[in-house]
Amino acid sequence: GARELAAFSTLIEAAQPVQLGHICATFPDDPFFPQQWALHNTGQTVFGYAGTPDADIDAVEAWDVHTGGSTVVIGIVDTGVSWSHPELLGKLVPGVNFTSPVSTATDDNPTLAHGTQCAGVAAALTNNAAGMAGVSWGARVMPVKVIAANGWGTDVAV
Repeated sequence: GARELAAFSTLIEAAQPVQLGHICATFPDDPFFPQQWALHNTGQTVFGYAGTPDADIDAVEAWDVHTGGSTVVIGIVDTGVSWSHPELLGKLVPGVNFTSPVSTATDDNPTLAHGTQCAGVAAALTNNAAGMAGVSWGARVMPVKVIAANGWGTDVAV
């Protein structure tokens, strides 16, 4: 081993024991995570369409480094965000509604719910055995409502 090699100090500059390692990757247990091509694409088939292997943001590798923190607040400029969505509970900070001065920045059209979906992609509770994975698990979300319940908005509101 390394100790024995030390006897040859005139021939060997340094020696150290071989250590076993492995490639890390954080895979969350969220049931819809395998369908999220953008986060981890293995070429899997989702809704009849095959993905392209490694055409993703390398989320599982990035999560080994950091999963986001509560000091990060992501503004979702969209239809608002549902305050009652289970994947976003405890993650929302007060927002602003540019479509109505008397209404909150909640996503008030459950059929459209585009802002809530975007907030989930950005920061859904992750590794909770429910729903999908968010890119920045620990981040908080600020809803900025610029699109009304009818699906319309103006460039001025944006």
